[in-house]
Parts: sequence; structure tokens; C-alpha cells
Amino acid sequence: MRFQTGLHEAGLMLKEAGRVFQEHRMGFLLFILAVLAAAVFTIQHDVAWYLYLKDHRTHETWRIANQFSQWGDYTRATVILAVVIGGLGVWRKKPAWTHAALACFLAASLAGAVVTTIRMSTGRPRPNAKLDLPDGFYGLNRNRKLQSFPSAHSGTSCATATALAISLPPIGLPCLAGAAGVAWSRLYTRVHYTTDVLVGTGIGVVFGIVFGMAARRRSTRS
Repeated sequence: MRFQTGLHEAGLMLKEAGRVFQEHRMGFLLFILAVLAAAVFTIQHDVAWYLYLKDHRTHETWRIANQFSQWGDYTRATVILAVVIGGLGVWRKKPAWTHAALACFLAASLAGAVVTTIRMSTGRPRPNAKLDLPDGFYGLNRNRKLQSFPSAHSGTSCATATALAISLPPIGLPCLAGAAGVAWSRLYTRVHYTTDVLVGTGIGVVFGIVFGMAARRRSTRS
């Protein structure tokens, strides 16, 4: 019964998110265009900035960045947060918490799906791939070493944090700092270029705003 209730609520959340996007589509379009414009600029400097970080990083800072990357993973961050927040919402009978948990889960899941589709289609080599390939886009490829653009960690963590920041600020605002740390860590650990992180973050923010606003609306109607 609870599973069916959860599926029903997920359907309602998706419909509400669709309405949010439609109502604010021009704002989202302008934001997406701004991210793309920034990406056109940053991609020209990706390799130079990567080499600078490579030459100036320290082992201790790398260890911190590696921890951020590990805990910014979808299963370790989004899923755990959603289960804990949702469980507390059910236990304390707080619909706002359960809506926020569902919102961050759906936002991160959909952002991750979009990012994965793009990265498998573009085929950009990771900075540390060691494939003897110049930077570029090599098309459809299932090799993880050719899936640098965009950053999935940045996308899912920013989607999670943004959705929570809007729907449950006391928890979401600290999560934004954590998401920023995850985005930084993907650069510092040399698995992504700046443009990869920028676009991944942009995708995550869009989904986070849409589902965060949808969760707030669902909560006010409960």
C-alpha cells in the first residue's frame, strides 16, 4: 500500500514539476542560454586551467577532494538523504519533509539521466584518461574514459541540494555548500574539466529549482 502511495505521490510531483516548468519556461530558457554562453567561454581555457590545477595541487587537499567526490556520488548522497529525510517526515508526520525527500530524489535522478545521455553521446575524454587523444568530442561511446562532459557528480549533487534548499531550507542550504565542494572536487581530482562541471551544475540547478518549487506547492496543499 505504501509503495502504491509513493508511486501516486511521485506522479503528482512530476505533474506539478511540469506545471512549474511551463509557468517559468522563459526564465529557465534564459538560464540555460547563460550556462551555454559561459561554457563557450570556459571550454577555450579548460586544458590550461586543468594543467594549472595539476601543477599546484597538494596531496592533503587531494585527499579532501577525493572524500567530497566519494560522498557526492548519487547513491551515497541523494539516495541516503532522500531515505533519511523521507523517513523522518513519515515518522514525525511532516508532509513537507516527505515532499522534499521525493523532490530531491526525482530532481537528481532526472538530472543524472540527462547528464548520462549527453556524456555517452558526446564522447569527451576525461583529463586523466591517458588515451593519447587530444581534447575534443568523439561522439557516441560507452567507455567511461570518454564520458567527461558533463559532470554527473556535479549534476546530481546540485539537483539534490537545490531542491532541498527551496523545499526544506534548514537542510538544503548546508547541502548547497556540500554540492559546491563536490563540483570543486571533480576538478581537483582531475576527472573533469571546468566546462564539464559548469554544464553539469547548470543541469542540476534547473531540475532542482523545478522540483523544489513543486515540493513547496505540494506541501501547501497538504
